[in-house]
Amino acid sequence: MADLLRQAGVRDRKVWLLDSFEGNPPPQEVDGPAAQRWAEDTEGPLYYNNLRVSFEEVRRAAADLGVSAYTEFVKGWFEETLPVLRKRIGRIAILRIDCDWYTSVRCCLTNLYDLVVDGGVVVFDDYYTFDGCAIAVHEFLGERRVKYRIENISRSDAGFTGYRGAFFLKGDITWRWRWQVYRTLEEIAALVAPGGSFILVDQGELATSDVVAGRTRIPFLERDGQYWGPPADDETAIRELDRLKQCGAALIAFAWPAFWWLEFYAGFARNVRERFSCVQENGRVIVFDLRPRAVLRP
Repeated sequence: MADLLRQAGVRDRKVWLLDSFEGNPPPQEVDGPAAQRWAEDTEGPLYYNNLRVSFEEVRRAAADLGVSAYTEFVKGWFEETLPVLRKRIGRIAILRIDCDWYTSVRCCLTNLYDLVVDGGVVVFDDYYTFDGCAIAVHEFLGERRVKYRIENISRSDAGFTGYRGAFFLKGDITWRWRWQVYRTLEEIAALVAPGGSFILVDQGELATSDVVAGRTRIPFLERDGQYWGPPADDETAIRELDRLKQCGAALIAFAWPAFWWLEFYAGFARNVRERFSCVQENGRVIVFDLRPRAVLRP
């Protein structure tokens, strides 16, 4: 993360790294049997000397990587350091909690959750690994009575796909939805020249994004530049498409929330497919070029 800041030339934020640098405290009963087995297997391949590493070694690694200016290291137990550091840390874009046990996860959430900005991400490395982490997450969200959906981070090893960690987006939508929107608009933007315009059939679901900056997005159906709702019938949809086409729209793009239009308005869908060339079709978006077929490049 610090290297990404360095590459982007960012100067107004940094990566805070907080650790005891003395290894993990002993797990408690709430942390579950997997935690107890890990703590007892001191010769196991994942024990790593109780996850202990020296403060000096980590700082030296940051210096060797050239990211010292983008990092701040804090040594100490969370219950001692976090209450003191909250004001210095300030607003948080990504809060990654990788401290295994119930008590540590709760401490991080209690002290740092309110610093996470709206739209920020909270990541839990051990949500699927140790019971205490999962319990701490659910207890905290339940006590705060917030509705954020927990999403998973998967991994594949030797052909087996399983869960690695979990996260939630601090906001009303999920990260997967936001990523789907971003990819959809990115694909549309690649097909529309800067300064051009396109018709977007999305039921008003895709949030405004800078991805299509420099291009005019026309909702469908449209009234005074705003989404007006689905058409009453096929004839209405065809008539409105012809009107917007005459206004200079280069493409019409059906995003996945409105894919059902292509079945429900069968006459409209048939009209579009017969008159215009489909230039993109996948699980996110179906795009038709509104220019006459004769002028399309091969």
